[in-house]
Amino acid sequence: MHQLGLAMHTYLLDYEDVFPTAADQAQYGNKGAFNWIEWTLFPYQSGGAAPDPALANDGVLARYLGNQKTNILTCPSDQKLITFRQNPRSLSELWSIFYFFFSYQLSSPEVFAAEAWQQGTVEQLKLYRHGMASTPGINTVQVKLSSIPAPATKVMFAEQLMPFEIGASEMAARGSGWMWPKAKITRRHSNRGNTTLGDGHVETVRPDFAERPEHYDPLFEAPP
Repeated sequence: MHQLGLAMHTYLLDYEDVFPTAADQAQYGNKGAFNWIEWTLFPYQSGGAAPDPALANDGVLARYLGNQKTNILTCPSDQKLITFRQNPRSLSELWSIFYFFFSYQLSSPEVFAAEAWQQGTVEQLKLYRHGMASTPGINTVQVKLSSIPAPATKVMFAEQLMPFEIGASEMAARGSGWMWPKAKITRRHSNRGNTTLGDGHVETVRPDFAERPEHYDPLFEAPP
């Protein structure tokens, strides 16, 4: 995760401080020019065939990650994920709903923005700025690291909660974006999960750390 943080900061230096996008499963196939990672078709769309991790090479961070992209994107202690990626039907109850085959996701505001917009609270495009990931689409919203207050306290990459973990939420492993506030982080490491914060440093935190707006919302500012 530290390597992901370094790769992202190097990318930001090359791309005028603008974060790449994080496509969800509905957007896969659009081949967004600035998706941080691409991934394979869902197993149920390919008859349960094993996904091709090599597609991780298509994302814009690929050239910043050297030759170990798939390994860097996978928690080595998550043997269930590694087994699933080799044989999706090894988890027969999940192979049709498991969309993203890697351990780490980039903070994305899509769920927050969509739900608030449906409630008519504020303009949707403004809400999409509440994420590390820029937002793909007709009206692409560019997010810059320099717009984020106290980046050292904000989740950039999260080690996601997997569908096969106890208490997995409906947002587990839905795409390359960690779509807070519904998305959660794993408890795999002694009841903790790993996060890469906005300044690039890594912390192993309890899940409730990533459930607080001062950590999951990049634009959150504590009141004076």
